[in-house]
Amino acid sequence: MTRTHVYLSPEILARIDTIVGPQGRSKFIRQAVGQLLDGLAPMTDNTDPPYLEYDSAG
Repeated sequence: MTRTHVYLSPEILARIDTIVGPQGRSKFIRQAVGQLLDGLAPMTDNTDPPYLEYDSAG
């Protein structure tokens, strides 16, 4: 597993904490991103353009 740094708004962080608490953030985010990716681009050798635009937050 690799570490990464992600910027989240206070509102999004509060919503996550309401659901899983501060100790469950990482697991929740991993699972949510995994589910989103599975829905957008199942594990294939897809060479289509990106589904989401780049976000230079922060």
